[in-house]
Amino acid sequence: MANTIPKKLFPVIDNDFNENWARRTYPYAHMFTQGVDALIPSDLCVNNWRNRALQIGLELSNIGKEAGKEQVLNVAKCLYNLKMPGTDISPNCIRDVLRIVGDKQWYNDNKNSRINQIYMMVYGILR
Repeated sequence: MANTIPKKLFPVIDNDFNENWARRTYPYAHMFTQGVDALIPSDLCVNNWRNRALQIGLELSNIGKEAGKEQVLNVAKCLYNLKMPGTDISPNCIRDVLRIVGDKQWYNDNKNSRINQIYMMVYGILR
């Protein structure tokens, strides 16, 4: 059984969590799920590992999405000092940021600057 985790153990795309991947990475399964001790796994063991890995991949994806939203909110509040339209209130969530950038008056006040701000926030989401 393996003792160190490779950097790219979990695929980014769900379809890549296939049987071939599960068999190839099965030596790492014991680090993420209980009851793994077979050096030559049965089909059931491989399938159980694949399902657990899919669950872990989903959890990691959700953590990444939340971190991306927090980063966009941080950029909007701290770097660009954005405020809710017509107020001095800072955005508190990603919806607030979208409300701000969706405001035509906000956008038209300084188009070049706004385009750059939107670009940086989109970059934060897609990073």
